Amino acid sequence: MHKRPFTGLQNLEYMLQHDKPQVCFNVMRMHSDALIALCNRLVSSGLMQDSRHVQAIEQLGIFMRIIAFDCGRKCAEIFQHSLETISRYFNSTLRAVTSLASEFLQLSTSSTPFCPKLRKDKRFWPYFKIFFLYF
Repeated sequence: MHKRPFTGLQNLEYMLQHDKPQVCFNVMRMHSDALIALCNRLVSSGLMQDSRHVQAIEQLGIFMRIIAFDCGRKCAEIFQHSLETISRYFNSTLRAVTSLASEFLQLSTSSTPFCPKLRKDKRFWPYFKIFFLYF
């Protein structure tokens, strides 16, 4: 581990500055401008901050990479941090992102019904079962 000629932060910054937006989407499942905007929102609201060794954008990059590909151990190699560091920043970023849920997510009500696709697709049933019973 830690044998790459560049750090995960350097790789992430290069991807955000020089690669096409589709590259960032393929790696993080989010376009580069959206990733930067989310990071700025989390930092400006005080939910996330640079640490001595890991900048906020790298913390968000670690988080996005793990939720996109379920690759915690691989992230340790990609970002060149220990598994403990990866876990710590994943969990702190998860708390920060979920604290914004009320701003970005809206639960369905009787005046805003569920999307028919969600209602008919059995793959979504375990997640939305409670709402289907009421609407």
